[in-house]
Amino acid sequence: MHAALDGIAALRKAYPAADIRPAIAHDEIVDPVDFPRFQQLGAIPVLSMQWEKPAGDTLGLKNYFGPARMKILEPAGLLAAAGARITFGSDWPVDPLDEWFALKVGVTRTNSPDASAEFHGRLGDDPGLSREAVLRAATINAAYELHEDDVTGSLEVGKFADLIVLDRNPLKVPAEEIAKTQVLETVVGGKVVYTAR
Repeated sequence: MHAALDGIAALRKAYPAADIRPAIAHDEIVDPVDFPRFQQLGAIPVLSMQWEKPAGDTLGLKNYFGPARMKILEPAGLLAAAGARITFGSDWPVDPLDEWFALKVGVTRTNSPDASAEFHGRLGDDPGLSREAVLRAATINAAYELHEDDVTGSLEVGKFADLIVLDRNPLKVPAEEIAKTQVLETVVGGKVVYTAR
């Protein structure tokens, strides 16, 4: 990660006025000295939030990483606290495309309630993200990373009317219920393209 950030620093030096929005995917393990560098360099962590929970692919790293690194594995909340612009990446088709589960994990850092007992509890000491932060990661921050924030990512006059209607308010329901969110209607460019039956 340090070398990738050094590369972005070199890019910034070579092209100081360019509107380049470099992204680094996954960011599973970051040295704490590099947390503030994401904001300083305008580097965007693109996180597959569904990995931020106790599971075979995270807890299986204990013997390689040791206890200190395991405490900051998948440091979404720590990066956000240091000012990084967090962006959601689904990692599909490697992982199932289940964005509401991923966003729930981003907030709670817990697995599904029906996961086996060894995968209960929270992953590490990272505080996780706020509900607002995970929704921004999947909307306006993702649009910003893709240079599309002038036309999509938020509901504003002059942007595409891309939106979804949900069966619950993910900002208000108990955090575990975020994963149960269902889309009732999808609107793209002001036209309804999906309605739940």
